[in-house]
Amino acid sequence: MSRSFLAIITLVGALLWAPAALSEDAEGYARMARQTLVAFECAHLADMTDKKAEHKRLFEYGLDQGRIAIEVIISGRADLVEFENRYPIDFFDRVKGPSADFALGRIYEAVGDDLYEELGHTMGGPVLRKATAENQFRDDNCDLIGR
Repeated sequence: MSRSFLAIITLVGALLWAPAALSEDAEGYARMARQTLVAFECAHLADMTDKKAEHKRLFEYGLDQGRIAIEVIISGRADLVEFENRYPIDFFDRVKGPSADFALGRIYEAVGDDLYEELGHTMGGPVLRKATAENQFRDDNCDLIGR
């Protein structure tokens, strides 16, 4: 085989493979964004149920996943249209600010606000709220997130 024939085959293969690779990368980063949201919600539930070690573990897992996903967006390495179509809207809309950690703080706070509203911050008092949070922590399999 000639050298130019091999070069053409290599080029054609790269062109066929590139969209699939971008799609897989976008889906992988979108999965990290979803894992961040779930981990943060579970961290809030753990906090509401006085599970300090679980709160720390879930929060740190959410940070780790979120940092990677956000850095891809902030750095410009990503096709934003491709990612915007795959990322959870609650995640993508809050990726603003000077750093990934700043954006993750906004996301963590928003997830907490949504959860407290969902559970009813005054309904039934602290005992019922804690019991509801414990049930949701169990039902959402929070103890399995990030393991």
